[in-house]
Amino acid sequence: MVKRKLVQICTALLYNGNFAGFTDGNIWKGSSKNICLPGLNCYSCPGALGACPLGSLQSSLSGVFLRIPFYVLGFILLFALIFARLICGWGCPFGLVQELLYKIPTPKLQRNRFTYLLSYLKYFIALIFLLLLPLAFY
Repeated sequence: MVKRKLVQICTALLYNGNFAGFTDGNIWKGSSKNICLPGLNCYSCPGALGACPLGSLQSSLSGVFLRIPFYVLGFILLFALIFARLICGWGCPFGLVQELLYKIPTPKLQRNRFTYLLSYLKYFIALIFLLLLPLAFY
């Protein structure tokens, strides 16, 4: 557990290595922004040195011309096939933040029938955003 937290902190510092950006508020515009990072990392964070794979995918799909972002899709698939959930558990800065927020002593939701049924809502939302919404604007 301690090793994983240390790796998460190191990757968060590595992904957000532009420490001057946090003081002056300027977003890093170096050539490393063209490289996808394996974990989720906000592109517009002043300290981010690389690009978030989901943000890159969204940016390339929202262009004027219809083009398939092979680089981003290939990157996501390659890391997903090789490392599976290792990226989310060990290398993603959002996972570290999420775990730290969970440690705040507040009342947590207990699993009951309502939350069990509510967990199926994610599939309904995915159906809407992945299938029906794109068909409506096609």
